[in-house]
Amino acid sequence: MSRAMASCYHFALAELLLVGQIILGAVIVQAQTNFSFLSFPTAESFLVLNDTVHVGNSSFLLNVQGARMSPSCGRLLYNEKIKMKDMASGAVASFHTAFTFQIYGPNMIFVAPEVYYHGDGLAFTFVRSITLSDAVESGSELCLLDRAIDGSINPLFAIEFDTYKTHWFGDISDSHVGVNIDSMRSIWSYNLCESSENQEYCSYLANGGYFTAWIDYYKTSEILQVFLASGSLDDISKPLKPLIEANISKFMPLANLVDEFMYVGFSSGTGVHWEVHEIKSWTFTSSMTQQETVVLSGDQSSGSPVKQIIIGVSVAGGILLLASWKVLGGPLKTPTYSQTSFELQPLTQGLETFRIFISHTGGPNGSEKNFPINLSKALKDYAEEKKCNYEVFIDRKMEKGTKFPEEILRQIAMTHLGIVVVTKEFFKNKWPMIELAKFVELYKPPEVLILPLFYKLKPAEVRSHLEKKFWERFWTEMSSPNHPIDLEKYRNAVETLCNINGVEYNFWND
Repeated sequence: MSRAMASCYHFALAELLLVGQIILGAVIVQAQTNFSFLSFPTAESFLVLNDTVHVGNSSFLLNVQGARMSPSCGRLLYNEKIKMKDMASGAVASFHTAFTFQIYGPNMIFVAPEVYYHGDGLAFTFVRSITLSDAVESGSELCLLDRAIDGSINPLFAIEFDTYKTHWFGDISDSHVGVNIDSMRSIWSYNLCESSENQEYCSYLANGGYFTAWIDYYKTSEILQVFLASGSLDDISKPLKPLIEANISKFMPLANLVDEFMYVGFSSGTGVHWEVHEIKSWTFTSSMTQQETVVLSGDQSSGSPVKQIIIGVSVAGGILLLASWKVLGGPLKTPTYSQTSFELQPLTQGLETFRIFISHTGGPNGSEKNFPINLSKALKDYAEEKKCNYEVFIDRKMEKGTKFPEEILRQIAMTHLGIVVVTKEFFKNKWPMIELAKFVELYKPPEVLILPLFYKLKPAEVRSHLEKKFWERFWTEMSSPNHPIDLEKYRNAVETLCNINGVEYNFWND
């Protein structure tokens, strides 16, 4: 083996081991509350309050009545309070959320040509009560906090996406992201008009199409991160660099701002000017565990080949971003990366062994065939090194003479985490589809989890093939009198897999 080949081989092993570390790190995170809605076919799981409506079996609109030029408040909350603080210790929960929203309304010229007024914006927040005072219902302050109310009486924690430049709050522009603590005057903010010719009035958020925001709070470090990108949650990746990264405790600990149980959701308001706020999708997870994985931003130069791994692990239905790692090379002047630290804690509560099942299809000779075996070995080696009580099953390692169908179904029945290695051939084969359908049937976070690992394949490609019914002829051919196949069940299984955020593995070498 040449030195160059050996270097590539060892780098590939390091990449694979990173995936193994992240997967093992993921299974120890147990969320207190978690949910994932890439659309809203019903309103059953939500409190639809004030000027908010559920429309088209797909999304929520806030401030619809405000479009009639009357002040209004809109609120959309998850219908159950979530645990945010342990009263005995004072410890608060980490939380991670992502949501897609759109803000639209008329471009009203009031100041000068090309300077438009909108009103007023949208906020992600935690609230104690679903009742709003008459003063707040005037539509001011995003319906979060009336100026007449002292913040110490009604503690406030919110992340605002503001579309109105309110001078007495010191707003930096008519399109900014801000972190509000006990006041509508943002403690930390980011000006979305910064790159515009007019850095105060640019109407970036209003009538700009769909945006997706990610908000992460890590309780151990007390770091809050806010990310924003143009596009929808189901077809874009989380940016590597946050717009805002702040240590909340330097101003006020989050424990001072939340009760033991809080409602979580969105609040928006309109006053003299109006706009409608649409929530298209939303995922949320919270955790009271001590160990957590923190993704910090940073800069570093590197001469390595361009390679990328973007890893988002779904924990009990919610999206928890565990790592975004990018190694850049070439002529770029300011390459960036995200550095992740891993702290593993075996998941032993009530379990003698945490069982992982790797579902895959053989594929042609080469990387697709070898990858699942290498992944299995990386997981086992890392678990052994860290003395974690994980057991990894892959059918390639079954003992000779073992009855294949019986053993596969027996292993699935005992599995806590099913890693589904998704390749182009996966959905064309009998046993991978049987395994997937069974996993989806048993899927019950956090007791039974599924982690999709898209191997050199984009989730969007899978969704496209599903919509075009590409695999149905293969499924029909698999069907037999002894093993009839329910096409609808298989379609639902693939759709569920795509809706659980997982891992995209796009390395050149394995």
